[in-house]
Amino acid sequence: MIELRPNKIPEFFPDDEFFFWAIEDKKLEGDLPTLRHLKEHVYSMLSQFRTVVQAGGAMGIWPKYMSRKFQTVYTFEPTPASFRACVANNQAELNVFAFNCGLGACADHVTIGSPDSPTNYGAFHVQPKPGSIPIMSLDDFEFDNVDLLMLDIEGYELYALLGAKETIERCKPVIVLEDKLACTRLFGYKPGDCGKWLAENCDYRTWKRFHGGRDVIIAHESHEIFASHSNR
Repeated sequence: MIELRPNKIPEFFPDDEFFFWAIEDKKLEGDLPTLRHLKEHVYSMLSQFRTVVQAGGAMGIWPKYMSRKFQTVYTFEPTPASFRACVANNQAELNVFAFNCGLGACADHVTIGSPDSPTNYGAFHVQPKPGSIPIMSLDDFEFDNVDLLMLDIEGYELYALLGAKETIERCKPVIVLEDKLACTRLFGYKPGDCGKWLAENCDYRTWKRFHGGRDVIIAHESHEIFASHSNR
């Protein structure tokens, strides 16, 4: 179930705005000020703002905010209550398209949850057992003009990249992903492995870490940021 909650991030949205929210969630609201990282670290990496693919849509605040900048926003959120809130919060954003599924290496059905943190919807992740939540590969959608790929899917980032290889090779988006040990170890890999896979398979290079080291920006080796940095 979802409910209306007052805006707690007035630096990004009007003071009198309300948001739909999963009733059970007690933690995710506190993470919303991280929206400022988009302006501080990510937007400066982009020369075009055509399409962004964002997985981990949660209650829809990230795609709502990015809809102001990008022509098209595709957001993926597998948790049913979060997805309902995401859709409700973006009713007026005609350039936001939400999908009630997760991103992975291939089509599948899984269980989503967080047994240790049932009131923190931001910590919900794929569970090691089959279920009813659909998983799709990004390549199945055949999106074009993807300038930014953002993945915050609690350790499932490497699998989402495996299913996005064709899109990455075709569009060469800047990639921003969560890359912290608490999440990667759930799926048997380490922080840095996503960057290593992208380097070995897609000619990408890690640019920098931010948000206390938990998030990383990775770009194609042809990105101008690497040329300008090497000339200093």
